[in-house]
Amino acid sequence: MDSKIDCVKKSKNASLAAWFLRWTNIKAFPIYWFSMKIGGPLWNANNPRMLEDNPTKNTMSGRWMKCLFLDLFIPVTRRTCWMIFNEHFQQIGKHAFLGASKYHWINYDSAKVAEAYRSYLAKERGTRLHEFAAECIRLGQKLPRSKKTLNMYVNDAIGFRMKPEQVLYYSDNCFGTADAICFNDHMLRIHDLKTGGTPAHMEQLLIYAGLFCLEYRMKPNEFDMELRIYQSDDIMIHNPCPEEIFEIMDKIVAADKIISKLKLEEG
Repeated sequence: MDSKIDCVKKSKNASLAAWFLRWTNIKAFPIYWFSMKIGGPLWNANNPRMLEDNPTKNTMSGRWMKCLFLDLFIPVTRRTCWMIFNEHFQQIGKHAFLGASKYHWINYDSAKVAEAYRSYLAKERGTRLHEFAAECIRLGQKLPRSKKTLNMYVNDAIGFRMKPEQVLYYSDNCFGTADAICFNDHMLRIHDLKTGGTPAHMEQLLIYAGLFCLEYRMKPNEFDMELRIYQSDDIMIHNPCPEEIFEIMDKIVAADKIISKLKLEEG
């Protein structure tokens, strides 16, 4: 294109170009774009074997340019290659234990990695046990009588006709899910199942009681309460006084106002 010699060297392509233009009857258009596959069958993204054999997509693209010295059109081509990434549909929405978002594990030694993974498995097991217990309670299916934590929790919840996995709501800033709850004959019962070995605290159930009173406009001094934590084959029982719940309720309301105000200021 810079000289007549360049045009001669490309005479073969030029002849092909001229024939193509005559055949397609578009000689009136001096420039247009095209693309083609470099050798072999056309590349198909839906062909798993083709993806396995060749993870990159090779194409030839270019444009027909008119030569200044000959009344022909010369193809100027360019090779383009880009990566075709693997699809992992089963991992969508999931998080790996050794994930990038929880990067602290890269600083762990082998013992710390093993300890962290055992803790992760314990949490997964706890989630499954809660789901199993909730389903047993819904179906009224008691477990064999024993001193095991799960059996005592399920059987007591069924005996008291409790509702499993009940959300207690005060606002979008403060709500929670009680493992099992019931309110019968002026008695509020809230039971909590703990499958881990870390000692549990009653504050969680006190908050549930406060949320119950706020949501259903109940006064803690007008009924009785019994809060239970089932853990390590034992039952921790607490009967809170009304003042404890009133204090929790006041803290919930005060904290909710602070957060709501900040949300309004931030738009």
